[in-house]
Amino acid sequence: MRNRNRVVKPNERKIRYILREKIKNRSNKRIAAEMKVSVSTVKRVLRHYLRTGELISIKKFGRPR
Repeated sequence: MRNRNRVVKPNERKIRYILREKIKNRSNKRIAAEMKVSVSTVKRVLRHYLRTGELISIKKFGRPR
């Protein structure tokens, strides 16, 4: 049986989309479902942007080694 709800690592294009949608006051859950990322990833992207004013580095995603 295949896992159809697979969550993928966001790329720069998805990160920019997440920020645009948050500016429009869309919910984290809805954005996560559309982008096939977790809700915590959406929160992490927004939190990093609000703190630093920069896009989060793609290298920082996932479990640390």
